[in-house]
Amino acid sequence: MKTGWSKLFGCSACCACLFATLAPRASAQARPALSVQLFAGRPTLTLTGEVGTVYSIQYANGLSATNLWVDRTLLQAKDASNVSRGFWTGKYLVTQGEYVAVIGSNPSYFAGNLSLPAETVSWFDASNYSAALTQQELAAGRIPTNCVYRLPTEAEWEYACRAGTTTRFSYGDDPSYTSLTNYAWYSDNSDGTTHPVGQKLPNPWGLYDMQGNVWEWCYDWAGLYPGGSVVDPVGGPPGANRILRGAGWFGIAPVCRSAKRQTGTPDDRQYGLGFRVVLASDQP
Repeated sequence: MKTGWSKLFGCSACCACLFATLAPRASAQARPALSVQLFAGRPTLTLTGEVGTVYSIQYANGLSATNLWVDRTLLQAKDASNVSRGFWTGKYLVTQGEYVAVIGSNPSYFAGNLSLPAETVSWFDASNYSAALTQQELAAGRIPTNCVYRLPTEAEWEYACRAGTTTRFSYGDDPSYTSLTNYAWYSDNSDGTTHPVGQKLPNPWGLYDMQGNVWEWCYDWAGLYPGGSVVDPVGGPPGANRILRGAGWFGIAPVCRSAKRQTGTPDDRQYGLGFRVVLASDQP
């Protein structure tokens, strides 16, 4: 079972050491800076580096057992153009194992492997999971008191999916869809089922299954894109449908492109609907 990235905050105030390293990139980058401060007895990390760059943060509870370092690669998204607030996003879709650990039951149609993405979940189910995970992690002292787990806004989701690209897919335009099978589970290669998370290649920021496997619920109500330049858009006014992004195991290749939008009623439960969560300092 793939472990949740929220484990990054599992270290206590007595954590011996933390450091950040820059993931390999095509061009030279300035080294990141990582600082640790204590607020109300809790460690707070501040990571400063290039916008959109993927950093690997490792931690351990002591230096004696060097083989026990835990590695989590996360995205710190901060961009003044349309996403101004920083957030952490899950490296993987929420798995069935993670869902069961928080909610205590497994609604998924394709059950039997806890590394499969949780599916057959409504928008309400995904939101309830996020709220329950927040309470669980706050009670355990693993996240700061001003942070919450929640569904990503559509803008946050697409920002993370595109990973700084403007092409149809994060790996390129791929007009003949010849490379899509390396990055996504979709109708041509899924064999009519979901697959364990993290088996395909990640996008440039180290995020897996942003295309294919299951559609992902977003926070937003469905609505038309606003005109002009908008900072931190949060979708349309309350209505009948919520936004879904990313395509699923049953979608055809063109549906997997980064810009594709879909909608669903908040109580819709299908075995192609799943989600990932973000950790942020506030609600949208």
